[in-house]
Amino acid sequence: MFKHLTLLFCFLLLTTSFLFSQEDITLTPKIPKEIQAGNQFVVEVKINKGDLKGIARFEHKLPEGFVATQMNCANAEFRYFKNTVILQWINLPFEKEFTISYKVKTDTSVEGYHVMRANFYFLHNSERRIVEMYPQVLTINKENSKSRSAKKDGDLISNNLDNILKKGEFSCIRQKPYINENNEIIVNLLVNKKDLNKFGKIQEIIPKGYKAVSIRSNNAMFVYNSRLHIVKFMWMNLPETPQFVVSYKLVPIKEIPDEAFIITGQMFYAVNNVTNTIDVVERGIDLMKYIQKK
Repeated sequence: MFKHLTLLFCFLLLTTSFLFSQEDITLTPKIPKEIQAGNQFVVEVKINKGDLKGIARFEHKLPEGFVATQMNCANAEFRYFKNTVILQWINLPFEKEFTISYKVKTDTSVEGYHVMRANFYFLHNSERRIVEMYPQVLTINKENSKSRSAKKDGDLISNNLDNILKKGEFSCIRQKPYINENNEIIVNLLVNKKDLNKFGKIQEIIPKGYKAVSIRSNNAMFVYNSRLHIVKFMWMNLPETPQFVVSYKLVPIKEIPDEAFIITGQMFYAVNNVTNTIDVVERGIDLMKYIQKK
């Protein structure tokens, strides 16, 4: 049934898409800001569709280590496929505003900051349109964080990283940032690229009050945009090794704002001349020691 709905939806959608005005269709999420690793939480999204009718689809791609199950689907067909929550309607609910919800279970190995992004796709005047949900940041803490914080950084090697890399999927993992003796924040990123060797780009948004300086680029072009607080590593051709690490440091340049220290990032890579995007996931692990053990 779902396969037929998907084919119907794809057939009706045009290839050209653009963002629809947020004033017409809105997505209002309700997601906890912080949970413990291994726990589950509920995602609620209120969809204000106005007089919109007909075919529509909601998609929420979850990070690695998350699993979703359905709750309130508002008469949509629910599917969880390749870490993506999909709700699809042949006919949207009659109400101008309705709420969908689903449960999300986290693995005990997951921690750090994770960005929740979702899109709502629909047809308007035979044109495919998209409304983006405003990104939400979810913090996942380890239950044993107090005891673990007493250990040395060298003891943070996680067996779970092996499980992620063994899946053979393209991934980018950020070591939990740490402060060195010069009061600089070190950020290490591990890329697991399999046998891909074409275009690649890591892009991260850093907190205000810092400038970014490259430490280890692995032949990438390093770019820091001080106005937008964006760090980029860019390759025309990715390194030959299946796994490699790039690093940068954050140097305080002015008074640090009194707000949460959050880094969010994505990696872009090419497969068969098509650009794919994944979120950078954060793990409490010493990546350099992990690589040295290999």
